[in-house]
Amino acid sequence: MPETTTRTWSTPGTYSWTVPYGVESIRGIAIGAGASSFNDGNMNCGGGGACAHGNVAVVPLETLTIILPALGRTGMQDTLGPAIIRRGSTDLIRAASASSRAGGTVEASIGTTRYAGGRGSIDASQTYPVYGGGAAGTTGAGSTYSRGEGESFTDSETGAVVSNGNGGVKSGPQAGQAFGGGGAQNAQVANNGASGLIVIQHVKIDPARCQPLFYL
Repeated sequence: MPETTTRTWSTPGTYSWTVPYGVESIRGIAIGAGASSFNDGNMNCGGGGACAHGNVAVVPLETLTIILPALGRTGMQDTLGPAIIRRGSTDLIRAASASSRAGGTVEASIGTTRYAGGRGSIDASQTYPVYGGGAAGTTGAGSTYSRGEGESFTDSETGAVVSNGNGGVKSGPQAGQAFGGGGAQNAQVANNGASGLIVIQHVKIDPARCQPLFYL
């Protein structure tokens, strides 16, 4: 089996990635960002990001744009942008980020396979355990606290291992876990959600052959 090259992005911002010579297909994976918790008289925990992925035909040496949304303000119900792999003005892969307690949705995501993020919990009495929503994974939706089933990825350049994250828990309280988990809330303290994640995989090019290879 051909060796796979994996690249990952997890810091909010906009990046450019040039398709290597000889690569005509990639697998793109996106996980949306988790939302912050907030206290409006109830303890509200943030939802988790959605996951979308699929294979995409590409042109060698073309430039794709990677977009990871900025995190919301801690303790605020901000609307977060999606995590995107884009060609020009066309979104090839898009994963919706969480919005307040609601997890990122399938309907707002683009990809061959899509799963929703988990919903954050709420506690009106401010005494019970509450949890942020878990981020969706490549093979399953997130739920309250728990991340969805799915893969982890090892960046071929840095060696960093990344995956979707669980939601935070009230004790602490915890921030959402990397990547895409929603933040948790207690009576006094809010916590932010975790940033989203973009992964691109393709078959590693053999310089001796210099022939187009496909990600299968």
